Amino acid sequence: MRCVIFWIFFVVCFAETKKDINYYLEKNHANLWEFYQTIKKQSLEGKYATFRKRLIIDQKNYTLLNKWQKKKFDGQIVLVVFYKTSKPNYSNFGGVSIDGVLVDDKDEKAPKTYYYKFDGRYYTDLEIVDSKRALYAYCILPHFKHCILLGIPYY
Repeated sequence: MRCVIFWIFFVVCFAETKKDINYYLEKNHANLWEFYQTIKKQSLEGKYATFRKRLIIDQKNYTLLNKWQKKKFDGQIVLVVFYKTSKPNYSNFGGVSIDGVLVDDKDEKAPKTYYYKFDGRYYTDLEIVDSKRALYAYCILPHFKHCILLGIPYY
């Protein structure tokens, strides 16, 4: 009897801890979306938030800047909210790359596809995430490199 109870406990605990990126994005969606809306509003007003002494701008507003204004953001952070449009591509030299369409552009007839580069640790998460689920990330400008996913735990 004790053995059966132990196995039931083990199975319940294991099932409870087996959570993936889809679970965390669903759980944190409201907070992430509110954060994105705040950053977007601040970007429009030119009142940029900071993270570790770097300015944060949302990607949609960044794309609207002219060449000289974009120069100000070299080495700064862009908040990206996108849907993946490709499978992740892993490289031993450059981590993981993936294509995506901005959440704000998804309803356009021909939305522009962007290219993002993540650390290799995100390969599995980017592979299993539902393509209908928005991904939130910080990337370093101007080349959208060194991206980190927001709203999921780091193991």
